Amino acid sequence: MIYAITPENRDSYAPFVEQQFQIRHAIFVKEKGWQEFERRSIYEMDQYDDEEAIYILAAEGERVVAGFRLYPTTRPHMLVSAFPQLVEGEAPRGPDILEWSRIFIVRDKRDSGVYYELGAAMHEFCFARGIKSVTAVIQMPRLAVMRHAGFAVRPLGLPKDVGGQPFVAVHVDVREDALAEVRRMGNINGPVIVNPIPPAAASASVH
Repeated sequence: MIYAITPENRDSYAPFVEQQFQIRHAIFVKEKGWQEFERRSIYEMDQYDDEEAIYILAAEGERVVAGFRLYPTTRPHMLVSAFPQLVEGEAPRGPDILEWSRIFIVRDKRDSGVYYELGAAMHEFCFARGIKSVTAVIQMPRLAVMRHAGFAVRPLGLPKDVGGQPFVAVHVDVREDALAEVRRMGNINGPVIVNPIPPAAASASVH
């Protein structure tokens, strides 16, 4: 099951939220070596894990197995604050654009169809909130994977070396045909988000 966890309903899913920080620690700190984001030796967090963050989490029973974060681009966010060199011109920003980051899948689920379920969930959430697109920073090989999966994705600039790996900033349009293709590729028959998505609170202004 996939849950949309927003500032409006986060208290109801607090155990899932804490668990995903621990899973992110195992993946991003232990596997990938992102030591600068380690918190208390058990969590992986950064400055965007704040009161505005949205988490989409896949769970089997009480166990979180995959997920990602969405964040308003009307606030300072990772692409403009940490990776401006990846964007040619101005980064897309606005109340109908979110940043998509911290995508993770636990090791024993990486060969399952959960990647497509996460992609479908991203589209479903954005449609429910009136979001037209998302931006993301990905490793260059993931661009071909996203295109193959059906995402309407385009680069925002040329790939550049970040920590010894080629990364690229991308813009993903939220489209019905893209959702249909992701569902087809993942053999998904209908909506994947199981809880009601709360209405959005008032958006913060760009600064």
